[in-house]
Amino acid sequence: MTRSLALAAAFLVAAHPQDTTDKKELRYGFEKGEKLKLELKYALGVKLDKVPDVLQGALGEDLLDLKIEGEVQGEVTGKDEAGTVTVEGRWRTMKVKGHAMLQDIDLQHDADKKEDKPAKKEPVDEGAFLNLQDQFREMSTSPVKFTVDRQGKVAVDLKGDKTRSAILSQLLALNGLTGALPREKVGKGDSWKGEHVFELPLGAASVPFKIRSENKVEGEEAGRVVVASRFKVGAEEGDGPFEVQDASLGMKMKLKGEGEGKTHFEVKPGRPAKSQGSLRVKIDASLPNPGGGEQLDLQATMKAERSHTLGN
Repeated sequence: MTRSLALAAAFLVAAHPQDTTDKKELRYGFEKGEKLKLELKYALGVKLDKVPDVLQGALGEDLLDLKIEGEVQGEVTGKDEAGTVTVEGRWRTMKVKGHAMLQDIDLQHDADKKEDKPAKKEPVDEGAFLNLQDQFREMSTSPVKFTVDRQGKVAVDLKGDKTRSAILSQLLALNGLTGALPREKVGKGDSWKGEHVFELPLGAASVPFKIRSENKVEGEEAGRVVVASRFKVGAEEGDGPFEVQDASLGMKMKLKGEGEGKTHFEVKPGRPAKSQGSLRVKIDASLPNPGGGEQLDLQATMKAERSHTLGN
């Protein structure tokens, strides 16, 4: 009887493998010489909820409202021993429309046509604000170069141009807002925590803040591992806001918010086939009074939505 039970148990194990055999390693698997095509959509808005009397009429209700669409075509030109690859390419198309800090932005770039829609120029105090129209125009016609490690961390270095590096890193974030991939193999129901630095372009610089994520494997769909994410902006512990300070603007901000996203990851060949995420953040800010005296307080709501597909 004992031998029969043992044989039956062995049969059941063989017929129904343990969950560990269903776990998969989520890692990027780009190879040198591989062609890549990244199609993305990105929307970012900051709406003022409370404006000091002294600034009434000086700032529009929508402080920032940008919609960006584009396609990057690239090739893996190098790969080191750790598996980190270098990707080089170009923007085949880029479309940017909206406004930022009272600047209108309307850009349409198509590398195949080798022509851009003429820029809309508005009087801008260049000492106070960046001309984002020119920033995006230069970005759209410049070569694209970035690195991606095995866990999906993207790094862009434009030789000291921190603002454009920050914007480009945000657009090329292949993991979306989830942060790095898990170090361990994962299966349905498994979860892990991540962290991602978000760059908010304001004034003469971009303001970085951290997004913490809780990611969970929902299962598989069409051969892809589906990961659902919940995002949070706030203090590391408790429900307090996250505090940042921008020296160039003399602004202090407290941020608190949340969001959600979903990623479909192809285990082979190793990449996020598609990803989407959204974020909503409440901002309490104080900034110098141009007339002197006490700091000015304002409140705003930031909304961000991003999606992309990645293929060959």
